[in-house]
Amino acid sequence: MKELKEALLRQCTINLKEQEEQLRQNLQSIKDSRNNETKSSAGDKFETGRAMMQAEEDKLSGQLNRLLLEIAQLEQISRQNGIPEQVGIGSMVVCKGPVYFVGLGLGKVVVEGRTIFCLSAQAPIASSLLGKKAGEVFSFNGRSHKILELF
Repeated sequence: MKELKEALLRQCTINLKEQEEQLRQNLQSIKDSRNNETKSSAGDKFETGRAMMQAEEDKLSGQLNRLLLEIAQLEQISRQNGIPEQVGIGSMVVCKGPVYFVGLGLGKVVVEGRTIFCLSAQAPIASSLLGKKAGEVFSFNGRSHKILELF
């Protein structure tokens, strides 16, 4: 299972870096468009267009900043060593069916043919998991699950 966690961390890093590259390309495209737009006789149209581009640039910059924080958090998780005694940030939780990774809300990630649900620590199911140990049972949506292993 340790290898699965390492493969998951690698895949998450790849996914986040791809998102970062896409956001950076989109930001550059907006900057290029804004810089290449010439002022026409319809001044209001020009100003409205620039304002819309600025709003989009601000939105993308915010997304990029949040993504960079996630990348930094993933790097910090990757440096963790050992098997945790209880579920915390960076824990991989193996149950009878699902496998959960607590730390980043990336959703469903398939690694080596296994589906792993990457949860932010604020996710409702993560709240049910945090602090639990292997062998303990947690409930979510009216269903009980037993934690088989932690990594």
